[in-house]
Amino acid sequence: MTSLVILGRRAARFGAAALFLTACTGVERRRDPDYPFAAVTTYAWKEPAHFTGTNEDKPYVLGEVTTEIDAALKQRGLQRVEKGEAQVLLSAVVGFDRRLLRKEPQYSVYRVEDIEHAVLTVQVFDRLQRRSVWEADARRPLRVVAHAFGGAVERFTPVDEPRVWRIEEMVGDVVAELPLGAR
Repeated sequence: MTSLVILGRRAARFGAAALFLTACTGVERRRDPDYPFAAVTTYAWKEPAHFTGTNEDKPYVLGEVTTEIDAALKQRGLQRVEKGEAQVLLSAVVGFDRRLLRKEPQYSVYRVEDIEHAVLTVQVFDRLQRRSVWEADARRPLRVVAHAFGGAVERFTPVDEPRVWRIEEMVGDVVAELPLGAR
């Protein structure tokens, strides 16, 4: 496991503590290494999960994210309580972005694929100190949006694929990195 100290904008959000970025299981994680995560037994949602994607996916995605996170934290022995009683508050944002994937011609019919990825960001805030102490982003491919054959000029052909949200997998990846509760 490789850790790198992150400085700059993100460090300001976590106060003076050093932040560490860890790349494992497709999750980028930032945390306050001095926070007493082992002592945390209760949590609440700071705000309802937020969705930055298209409206047709919103009700399904938000419901699944909240349900999956609550279930995973319950399995780890954490209790969901009212905001005023919680030791930590959670925030979740789900959205998507697009990235081009270039392939070697000898391994694929298509030279370039335009792939839409789901992104889940979960933050943990210390309720009393009112500061973020942990954050993680999980990314999973949703669908191929378009592809292009090789050649001097890449002409993309749209692909009509439904989005396949892998909420349970993304939540599992994020919660596996969360230093709260029993492991």
